Amino acid sequence: MSELGWDKSIMVAALWEPGLEHEEQIDDGVTVWRVALKTRSWPKNLLVQTLKYLEWTYKIASRMRSKDLTVIHAHGISTLPVGVVLKWLTGAPVIYDAHELESEIVGVSTIQQKLSRWIEKLWIRGVDRTVTVSDSIAGWYADTYSMERPTVIRNVPMRSAAPVERSTLLRDNHPIPNDALLYLYQGGLSPGRSIEALIAVFAGLDAQQHLVFMGYGVLEDDARQAASAYPNIHFQPAVPPDRVLYYTASADIGLCLIENTCLSYYYSLPNKLFEYLLSGLPVMVNDMPEQRSIVERFGCGWIVPPSIDQLKALIESIDQEELEARKSGVAQAAKTLDWEHEAVSLRELYVAVAGDKAA
Repeated sequence: MSELGWDKSIMVAALWEPGLEHEEQIDDGVTVWRVALKTRSWPKNLLVQTLKYLEWTYKIASRMRSKDLTVIHAHGISTLPVGVVLKWLTGAPVIYDAHELESEIVGVSTIQQKLSRWIEKLWIRGVDRTVTVSDSIAGWYADTYSMERPTVIRNVPMRSAAPVERSTLLRDNHPIPNDALLYLYQGGLSPGRSIEALIAVFAGLDAQQHLVFMGYGVLEDDARQAASAYPNIHFQPAVPPDRVLYYTASADIGLCLIENTCLSYYYSLPNKLFEYLLSGLPVMVNDMPEQRSIVERFGCGWIVPPSIDQLKALIESIDQEELEARKSGVAQAAKTLDWEHEAVSLRELYVAVAGDKAA
């Protein structure tokens, strides 16, 4: 809370797993309490998962009910009912933080999706304020639940976390010519991120366009195999979080090609988009409303056309002159899209809901 100018301590309630401490001080004024469950080793099925959740809720409520809480911050649908229960017990206001449209994501069963929708619809009425990460998602919540429009607080890194100047880390680690354009995909190597399309495109390009995959995930083997098969495709194993942006700053163009496979993705504003911009990279994004808005507002990148052939043609059309033309937009975006700006909105929200306790 110190970065928000608010002298408050934070207790984070989480789940305990073997090898982790039950209680840990992770930062000045921030303590993580990991709740140990007696039901943890029970077989996994819907009934047992429900019992585990009820035990987790009960233990949190038992410990926190006598605390003088200032604000309860519930992250995601799974913590929404817990947050509202704590509000009933303590009288403290609760903020619901919807990091994405959890009820509208791909890759979950129909039962899970329906359950998420039911839980959110039932419990969101009990919160004092809702925050989310993009204007489109905020509009969806306002329309779907006929509620006050959520506050938008984007998932933007702190500018101070970005490297001050460009580096050569990726070119040092891989055989990439200095005069070649270096495209970087960083993050989860999973379906829905255009990994397969990028491999297909760069496999047909010449030595002036190089691609680095940096991260891990279920498609890591695909990325590694492509790196072995094509001289202009490379695989960089994931690096420590505090080193990521130094590697980012050694590329030329950042790839943020989330596919439109569900409404949550369509309305998304991924963290990696901001990481690229803060590291000085123009970005290439699919035609999604929030990401298009950033690129068009600042002129800091390119909107990818729908077909693989068109994507290949776009990449082939980009040269050093075209790259430099986007740099002023990147610099302007980096000045505006910074956590310091988002933190102002977050602090104002806490003060608004905390009332007299905000002092």
